[in-house]
Amino acid sequence: MRRAVALLIGSLLLLAGCGGDQGEDLPQVSGKFGEKPTVTLPKGEPGKEFRVKTLIEGDGPEVKKGDILFAHLLLKRWQGDEELGATYDSNQLYATPAPIGTGQMPKALDEGLVGKKAGSRILMVVPPEKGYGANPPQGSPIKPDDTLVFVVDVYGSYPPSASATGRPVGKTDPKLPTVQGQPGEKPTIKLPPGAAPKQLVSQVLVEGTGPEVKAGQFLIGQYVGVIWPGGKEFDASWNRQQPAAFQIGTGQVIKGWDEGLVGKKTGSRVLLVIPPDKGYGTSGRPEVGIKGTDTLVFVVDILGSR
Repeated sequence: MRRAVALLIGSLLLLAGCGGDQGEDLPQVSGKFGEKPTVTLPKGEPGKEFRVKTLIEGDGPEVKKGDILFAHLLLKRWQGDEELGATYDSNQLYATPAPIGTGQMPKALDEGLVGKKAGSRILMVVPPEKGYGANPPQGSPIKPDDTLVFVVDVYGSYPPSASATGRPVGKTDPKLPTVQGQPGEKPTIKLPPGAAPKQLVSQVLVEGTGPEVKAGQFLIGQYVGVIWPGGKEFDASWNRQQPAAFQIGTGQVIKGWDEGLVGKKTGSRVLLVIPPDKGYGTSGRPEVGIKGTDTLVFVVDILGSR
């Protein structure tokens, strides 16, 4: 399901930070939240301080220690005013590979983004000693002793075990799969006897109280998917201990997700039964065991959207 963010960006996001002066010698950044910014560096040397500035103050929940952070970002090298990468170009959010603020990520990232609110745009200037210094990652475009400039749009953050938060609603049709699982735990899916429905099914199992998901937003959620017939699991964000993020309603994911999740409320758990024509079509996904005639069953917990 999920399209991988470039390896380059994955390694570069591990270099963020905060602290220090926020004077006029900082880079100038223009553009709206969620859109690729234009970054103009000031003349002169970058200095040796580790600096941060909130350019746009968000109104969402604060990033907490232990969360997986989701963000768009742009990275520049101060020396030479060179852009090194940007997730905006691929239109995919980056998720930190480990919970932040717990010592599993570099100190700069732990200290720089914990406490920032979802919806915020953060500018950071990272001197070498707060980045990789003389030992940048092998294969990275970062050079020894580079000063790095980050612009980070914070979309949200969630614990690895985050799940639906609403109230359970009605029983499902006995001809549909049964879903069980406690909050904070991976749900289990049991298929009923008989053939799968030929039409898309999108049924709310837990009704959230948050805003409705809109086409064009990034949906952040937990999910598990199985194949009907057979019930074989082929993918689950729960197994990675990391929620996932997808742009919804724009063709970035399969039709069954686009059509079945737009309009659902944040905090909900949704059962999706997706026939082949709204899944992977007649070609299927042989690498994960999906045939062109298989129906897919997903349980999706909508954690947030922005």
